Amino acid sequence: GQLSVASLNVDSDMRDSTIYEVGVQTGKRLAPRLDGQIGLAYRARDGKNGPVVDPLVPTDVFDQDSVTASLGGSYLVTEQIALIFGYAYRRGEFDSSCTGGNVAKVLAAEGTNVKALAFDDAYKLTQPMCAYKLDGKTNTFSFDVNVALGRQSSLRFGVERQDGKGDVLEYDNTIYRARFVYLY
Repeated sequence: GQLSVASLNVDSDMRDSTIYEVGVQTGKRLAPRLDGQIGLAYRARDGKNGPVVDPLVPTDVFDQDSVTASLGGSYLVTEQIALIFGYAYRRGEFDSSCTGGNVAKVLAAEGTNVKALAFDDAYKLTQPMCAYKLDGKTNTFSFDVNVALGRQSSLRFGVERQDGKGDVLEYDNTIYRARFVYLY
């Protein structure tokens, strides 16, 4: 089982949050070189209210709840090389950003699924920005290659693809990672 509490303190006051997470995960060796795991987690983020854009819409963009179910595993190709793969399905609230010009498009497309909306000063841009909260789902796929360089160090390269969707709008993201780890 897992239980965690974290504090997020950033330059934008409304993004300051306390994050609570509780979850369970179990794994099993499926073959001499193959491990698998499944997990389920609940996450709650308690943020602050932001500046009002529309008096009829709440401004608590960073108060969010979600549930994530995950599957993953690793395959040991050689003693030095491991392939790590994962999938996660997340259902719940998430935030995104908009400009003053496209906030009307977001409201028209998502309608009552826009749970909160506030002006956002996080980007420090000349044009006004806003942040909004939606209910939606996200599918995340990940793949990493871990290469042991010796007994104390390794390199890890990976890619993660996130495909999210509100009622109408889609939110896609690809993250590339490279990591060097040295244990002493």
